[in-house]
Amino acid sequence: MGEPNLGLLATILQTGFFQLEDVSPASIAAYVRTLQALSPDQRIQAASQHTREAIRHAFKQVKMLGEDLPPYGAWRALAEARYGTLPHALQVRDPEYVTTIAGVDLARMASAVGFALEAAGVRWCLSGALARCAFGEPRPIADLEFLGVVEKPALPVLLKQLGEAFWANPAQLEEAADKRETAVLYHLATLTQIRFVPPGAEPQASALSRRVRVEGSACGRLWVQAPEDSVLQGLLAWRDADEGEEIHWRDVALLLAAQPAMDAGYLDASAQASDVAETLREARTQSGAGGGA
Repeated sequence: MGEPNLGLLATILQTGFFQLEDVSPASIAAYVRTLQALSPDQRIQAASQHTREAIRHAFKQVKMLGEDLPPYGAWRALAEARYGTLPHALQVRDPEYVTTIAGVDLARMASAVGFALEAAGVRWCLSGALARCAFGEPRPIADLEFLGVVEKPALPVLLKQLGEAFWANPAQLEEAADKRETAVLYHLATLTQIRFVPPGAEPQASALSRRVRVEGSACGRLWVQAPEDSVLQGLLAWRDADEGEEIHWRDVALLLAAQPAMDAGYLDASAQASDVAETLREARTQSGAGGGA
């Protein structure tokens, strides 16, 4: 039996957070098999661990730039490096509330937000980078993204359920609800940004209807967009990035490699409708996934 078709995974795996030192066909094939053997819960747990390690490293770098920065000042500098300017009103009541990096747990954070959305009567699913990690390769995550329509009547219940662990500008949430735009809030202890993105036209509308349930000790209970929709989202993110974001391409390539049983018909039709069909074919070639039209 010959070696599997690995496309350009040797090149792809030499970029990003986790770089494979041995890029021989046997090592790459073993890495892909390892990804395929992980459950979504295990992948989400690994992504949370990678995020803690990445933040710990970044936090040290921020403190090196200004040794006199208090803990909250360093956290804010780190968050502004991630997201740009933060709302001036975003302050922690007690600086000691910003505690240890070991407490950063994106999986449980996502589960808590999901519970609050359900309590507010919002149909939702996790999308964005963590959703890609759930079915592809675990990696550090800078923020959380949820697909769902948060109407104004749902806001009081949502904010009550989230409690004091989160901060939001009520006016921004109401304006986002009125205009069906992205709403933003922050987890205070970690300054993790959380976005609620209303589904637009296809394929986002299909993503919400095709969501899958993921359960486990790490993530609790989460609705997550299906692997096919994460591939499409990654391709669109790659296409629309101001500068080529290699991380999106790596996400897509390893999603395709780790999930060989995807619905190729749905993926092909959605990619054609989103004008990324050629990009999908290239990603399949580079990931060694094949399939499709």
